[in-house]
Amino acid sequence: PDNPNKLRLAINGMNVVDWFRQKYKELQQRIKINSFNVSKNKGLGL
Repeated sequence: PDNPNKLRLAINGMNVVDWFRQKYKELQQRIKINSFNVSKNKGLGL
């Protein structure tokens, strides 16, 4: 850190902002995969 007086939040040694960006990208990828599977099985009903 450049400034020792500044608070630096980290998760697993990674900057908290970068960690949230990474998790958001992972979530977007999962949503794309799940939406593809849902549209594939669209005709299935009760």
